[in-house]
Amino acid sequence: MRDDLKYLTAAGRARTMTERMAKMKRSVVPLISFLFFISAVSVSAVGPEGFDAVVEFGYTLKDLADPELSISLGDRFVVLNGAVASRQAFSGDPETYSAELELVSGEWIGMETVLIHRCILLLEGPSFFGTVPFGRTRVRGPNEVELNSDILVIARFEGYREWTDGSTVPVARALYLRPLY
Repeated sequence: MRDDLKYLTAAGRARTMTERMAKMKRSVVPLISFLFFISAVSVSAVGPEGFDAVVEFGYTLKDLADPELSISLGDRFVVLNGAVASRQAFSGDPETYSAELELVSGEWIGMETVLIHRCILLLEGPSFFGTVPFGRTRVRGPNEVELNSDILVIARFEGYREWTDGSTVPVARALYLRPLY
């Protein structure tokens, strides 16, 4: 494969395939390390058969919308992925930083209808500082999660909130978040 092929990023900058792969490695390696850390802690604490008591890999945004399934999660972490549809920061201070992301995924029903599944992700604390900028900015921050970007998140289900159309939307508190490139 030619290394000098250029690809345009979402920001309009040209990148070579090597640069794209390096950026992907920088974001995937910490996530994999974190998952191994969780598995090591849980395996050492409860044994291999108890790992499912700590992390649930099989849930999707659609599953979280079902109250019976989401309540059965208990205190387990859930691994979710989706696209960022909206974002809002509530505090610009690194120590008290708080923001929300609207995570969405879709499901085709037939050939013409798409069913949208939503989840509100709560981002709190200094580890998420800069994920969503506080106020308007012209320059993208190094940790900023852009609108319409795909992300992978490890979160804990918190409950439900009423959405603008009167429906209920699941809410989850993010523990770890990484963009997928």
